Amino acid sequence: MDKLLISLFSLGGIAFAFGLILSILDKRLRVEEDSKIEEVLALLPGINCGACGFKGCRDFAQAVVKENNIFGGCLPGGEEVNKRLAKVLGIEGKSFSSKKVVVLCLAEKGEKYSSFEYRGPETCFLANISLANIDCRYGCLGFGDCVEVCPTQALKVEKGKVIVDYKKCIGCGKCVEACPRGILKLIDKEDKVYVGCSNQEKAASTKKVCSKGCIGCGLCAKLIKNSPFYLEEGLAKIDYSRLKTTPPEEVVKVAEKCPVKVIKLLQEK
Repeated sequence: MDKLLISLFSLGGIAFAFGLILSILDKRLRVEEDSKIEEVLALLPGINCGACGFKGCRDFAQAVVKENNIFGGCLPGGEEVNKRLAKVLGIEGKSFSSKKVVVLCLAEKGEKYSSFEYRGPETCFLANISLANIDCRYGCLGFGDCVEVCPTQALKVEKGKVIVDYKKCIGCGKCVEACPRGILKLIDKEDKVYVGCSNQEKAASTKKVCSKGCIGCGLCAKLIKNSPFYLEEGLAKIDYSRLKTTPPEEVVKVAEKCPVKVIKLLQEK
């Protein structure tokens, strides 16, 4: 009986000792991991926007530490934060091109015409299905589905037109996904110019539905040598790879000469 008790106590003592050792090791390893997660988390802006592809900043931080990878980086944090993240991980930094959203419809309420009064649900998604609200099938419906999904409140609708606050815009692209007409687009912050119209109809048809639409005159494509502007289906568009070699003053010249003022410079105020 004594031998049995001694054996039980011995086995119990060994099990207790192993359990204690494993507990200590687990605690130490967990603290070391958590400290790096917290270090990464402290670098992030903490707005949980989901632009990185994760649910929030903590999920992103945990994945960054686990995979030793900053993936697509933190969009609102920008290049400086991403360089710091790479330094914490001990990996080579990656250069990030900051994106900004532009609105490819500049018309306000009254400038985009409507043949009837819309009385349906005030969402762009449903108004687009019914082809109601405005006559232009390319134009902004103005109900603000994009505003609802913006994590930084960078968008607002004024007089039926979407306005972007570029100090708040992080280029996450959630508004782009929310727009049923595809009139929100992400461009590189450095490009600084866009065409504020999506209407691909001929000038006469465009003028029937909107006073702000591109008339496809082609002046932007002819005004300067090797112009980055071109016409496609009667709509002015931009070759952004060619734009990078175009002097900024030439771009400003084209924007000023556009007869309907749909070529706009990105204003970050």
